[in-house]
Amino acid sequence: MMLAGCSGSGESSSPTISGIAAAGSTLTGTVYLKDSSIPTRELSVPIAADGSFSFGLNGLTAPFILKATGTANGNNLTLYSFATAAGVANINPLSSLAVVLANGSDDLTSLYNSPDPVKMHAILNALPNAITNVQTVLQPTLAKFGAATVNFISDPYAANHQGLDLLLDMAAISAGNGIVTIMDKPANKTIQIPLNSLMPGSIDIISAPISSAGSVLVWPTLPAVAPNETVNFTAVVIGSANQQVTWSVVEGNGGTITKTGVYTA
Repeated sequence: MMLAGCSGSGESSSPTISGIAAAGSTLTGTVYLKDSSIPTRELSVPIAADGSFSFGLNGLTAPFILKATGTANGNNLTLYSFATAAGVANINPLSSLAVVLANGSDDLTSLYNSPDPVKMHAILNALPNAITNVQTVLQPTLAKFGAATVNFISDPYAANHQGLDLLLDMAAISAGNGIVTIMDKPANKTIQIPLNSLMPGSIDIISAPISSAGSVLVWPTLPAVAPNETVNFTAVVIGSANQQVTWSVVEGNGGTITKTGVYTA
């Protein structure tokens, strides 16, 4: 529940937690927040069209765990983040991975369902090292996107298909059953690493060249499709809020493609 009203005598506004919920493209869905009270208190807000959300924190106890549920690029996603106090707390696949490392387990569903204060404060203390670990492990890839030093939770973030957001367009990152799975979408290549074996600088996950703003990335690039079979193409317009593209088959008798990129050979 969020309350708004007028205040006088120079009173300051309520402290807030705000951010962007995205996995490359923005999520369409809901963000939830739980605090460290006993019993815990929970808020929820819809995700705006640009991926933004905001919670007022009056009466709540830090730290906070956040969960975003919704769809992005046709995929159903549940992502997590964490906030030590009022400020920015973006929600994306990298924030989820950092919370997994700080939690010491990829069972974030149980953590969110029962966020006891002792565990919440343990994550608060472990989170800075977890963020640094993710940045270090993915350094070769983050550097390609000019995001090697970006704090993917607390730094200002925009779902604009540039920098870190472009990386999240091109890579799918998740953790489950003790395994971190990272997929290079353009190359259709998947890497799986045990959660306890993440090594600094060990993962360079994007093989495709990073194009300039205004260009269009399309994948898969070399699919093998038998006659009458289908393949779903994805396009990202780099550095543009307008992601609309028009699909067509150039080759005569080369098959058909729908307006959403589903090609039939």
